Amino acid sequence: MRMFIASDVKASPEIESQARSLFNQWNLKFTDLNNLHLTYLFLGDINKKESDRISTELEKINSNKIPARICGITAFPDNIHPRVIAMVLESPYLYGIYNSIIHLFPEYKQNNMKFIPHITIARTRRGSSKPNISELPMLDGILLIDNICLFKSNLTQKGPIYERIICNKFQ
Repeated sequence: MRMFIASDVKASPEIESQARSLFNQWNLKFTDLNNLHLTYLFLGDINKKESDRISTELEKINSNKIPARICGITAFPDNIHPRVIAMVLESPYLYGIYNSIIHLFPEYKQNNMKFIPHITIARTRRGSSKPNISELPMLDGILLIDNICLFKSNLTQKGPIYERIICNKFQ
């Protein structure tokens, strides 16, 4: 099973409106607004026994709800060759959640990659012109991070389908 640890994120009406205006300007493949999430750790293909262990361990993470400010738009792997367009989030508490996860699952930390809190909002299409990131409108707002979940990712021709295995709600 292809799995990852993330927080489900609900876009406010204001953020959804801003994102929709962005949708209309570029030939991008946009993330369904019901699939928005903040990924902490990609686990890859794991078996049922490991999934059960991870589910049990995730229940140990306690937190209050975390407000996170949208502080810009970025691209991965970089702004010159964008494949992924994302909203960058700012909140010192997100690093605490990330560190708790890495402490519980150090075997999954990926090549010392730096954790950049972000939410993927679009991917570039093959063969289409790439947007100039500096020309994209600035999204603004606050998102409330109120859970941590273990997701199963099913890849389909129409895009990924995410299934929540467990969700630990924050207070």
